[in-house]
Amino acid sequence: MGQTLGYPPEVINDLYKWSLGASVQAEFPKADRLAVTANVGYNNVFGKSIKGNNFNLDVTDIHRSPLKAGLKFYACQNFHVQVDAGASFLLNKNETGYTKTAAFVYAPQISYLFSLSPKSAIDLGVRFESSIRYPDINGSTIHFFSLRAAYSFGL
Repeated sequence: MGQTLGYPPEVINDLYKWSLGASVQAEFPKADRLAVTANVGYNNVFGKSIKGNNFNLDVTDIHRSPLKAGLKFYACQNFHVQVDAGASFLLNKNETGYTKTAAFVYAPQISYLFSLSPKSAIDLGVRFESSIRYPDINGSTIHFFSLRAAYSFGL
């Protein structure tokens, strides 16, 4: 189980401040240093209040649920690189003005495991996540850098 705190780069940061999310991930070892992952989560991308000379605009938050699968490679015992891809489902399409409910999403990440016991650890990482083309009138994408903290336990 993990928590993410993100910041949207480039043009999107004119309309959105930051994001906050949670996720659950399962990991299935396939080789000595390689695992397959499955991840489902929820992200809220917080809209800004924009004030101009003759207008006030409150940008609607974006609520999305990414569903991803991926590969995790352990470069050494506690350091790993992970790449996930899948679909990100927009949960408030009507309020945001987007025309589609789902978009392709990918998320590369690097993390380090801090062991707590033989079967549990804290996983701290940095990730870039991008949802390609929730089409709207601008054809924009949603992407952000995030810090991820997760509690990892073995079953």
